[in-house]
Amino acid sequence: MKIDKFGAGALVAGLAILGVLLQVYFMGDGWTLAGLWSAFAAAVLGGALLIGVVLVVMGIMLLVL
Repeated sequence: MKIDKFGAGALVAGLAILGVLLQVYFMGDGWTLAGLWSAFAAAVLGGALLIGVVLVVMGIMLLVL
């Protein structure tokens, strides 16, 4: 199995960014279960917002066409 260098680099960079953002925004008081739950809730809400924005844009595009 061949390992792609760009894929491995993207994985490492993504994990580093995720860890830093978790530390800065959710784990300021330490890595606790409450902090992880807060991060999970923010990720779910962010995903729901992105889906809503995509659906609105798709609806506008379909109305215009």
